[in-house]
Amino acid sequence: MSQKQNQVLGFANVLAMLWRKKILLLKFVLSAIPLGLLIAFTTPKKWQSSIRLVTEEKETGFVSILSGSLGNLADFTGVSLPGAEMEKGLDPQIYPQLINTPVFLEELSSTSFYFESLGKKLTLYEFFEGHHRTSLTKKILTAPLRLRRLLSSGGGQEVVLAPDTREHLKFTEKELEVFNKLSNSISIRVDKKTGIVDIWVEMQDPVVCADICQFVTDYIVRYVSDYKIEKEKRNLEFIANLLNEKKLEYQNSQKELSNFLDKNQNLSSEVAKLEIENLTAKRYLAYSVYTFLANKYEDAKISVQKKIPVMKVIKPVVIPDKRFTPKRGRIMITICLVGFIVGVLYVVLLQLVLELLRKVKLTYDDI
Repeated sequence: MSQKQNQVLGFANVLAMLWRKKILLLKFVLSAIPLGLLIAFTTPKKWQSSIRLVTEEKETGFVSILSGSLGNLADFTGVSLPGAEMEKGLDPQIYPQLINTPVFLEELSSTSFYFESLGKKLTLYEFFEGHHRTSLTKKILTAPLRLRRLLSSGGGQEVVLAPDTREHLKFTEKELEVFNKLSNSISIRVDKKTGIVDIWVEMQDPVVCADICQFVTDYIVRYVSDYKIEKEKRNLEFIANLLNEKKLEYQNSQKELSNFLDKNQNLSSEVAKLEIENLTAKRYLAYSVYTFLANKYEDAKISVQKKIPVMKVIKPVVIPDKRFTPKRGRIMITICLVGFIVGVLYVVLLQLVLELLRKVKLTYDDI
């Protein structure tokens, strides 16, 4: 008899053995049902809200509005201006990392939301500390970890260097735990080819779920916009300062000419005429520079608006009307399947052990 035929006969024997033990297997499945019911009805309800965006990120050749003719102006004012350069927006692949930063998580956790299920406004930190429900199975699985944390000393931890100061941000163990829960509640997927960004949020309150989804979207849009127009805003600020300076020079030249004319109304000497011509030319030059910069200032404001990245909402946030989890039917099927597999393993292993014991007994009888 070939090896393949032996395998077929062995498999057939196993199936026949399982059929003979079908009552036992049914007991395993039935014994798993209470566990499935316990998991299905002790798992807290969660809702999921989502939003879909499309980003318009493209690399363009950017020539600063301060170059060219304004650069010639800067030559005689003694100010050096930035030249032409290439500018590129923030890569959408960075978006998932933004929501995992302690700075964002701290801002989110300290924001108040109205919990319809509780009938009051709470910060997310307050919600996770006093009202967040955990499934019974998760409590059992995480009991050793919680016991170790209880026995160990808490205290603050240095997490990240603050961007605008030299001080370190410090968070307590409870705050870090809330940050971790928030981070696990938010998911972002970015399609490299199409630039489509999908954001999902899961929470135990449908209204708060939608609110957080919108909060995450607004944060990303604001962060990307600030990143993209940072140089443009610096250019605008530079032109604004230069414009104020030249405006003051124009006003001073105008006052200087007026004062000279008031004091020398009856003079007709060549020196006086020459001085009037010089002061008039000085005023005209100051006015020309001032009006030129005023036009450039308006162009700079338009440029800032043009540089703001476009993030179009394809699928807006909607308050979910059906819970996302627990999927009780799927839980029951999975638990029953696990019970059946455990029963099969029990029957097969028991048969192997009995067969091994039988062979050992025959060996000793032969001796």
